[in-house]
Amino acid sequence: MEKQALRNKYKQLRLDLTLQEIEDNSLQIANRLLELDIWDYKMYHLFLSIEKHKEVQTDFLLHVLQGKNKNVVISKSNFTDYSMSHFLLTDDTRIVINKWGNSRA
Repeated sequence: MEKQALRNKYKQLRLDLTLQEIEDNSLQIANRLLELDIWDYKMYHLFLSIEKHKEVQTDFLLHVLQGKNKNVVISKSNFTDYSMSHFLLTDDTRIVINKWGNSRA
């Protein structure tokens, strides 16, 4: 199967999920994260979910990381030059939803 066909297939599968299924699955992912041997690191990169695309809710992961006093880095995509900027997520980080539904710092 071609890459674009796979993307379309799994995007449709996500869109078919109920909000409760997304929340339950997201919580299960966060709980499984606790079982991994990854806790010696200080910095963790996390994407912010696009709710309208029914992506994994990363809020649960964020709470786990914050509860363990880890630094969280988020990205901002530049669709003009296809670059990414990375930001340390702090209490002062301002997050704005752009026209595509993406969160950006």
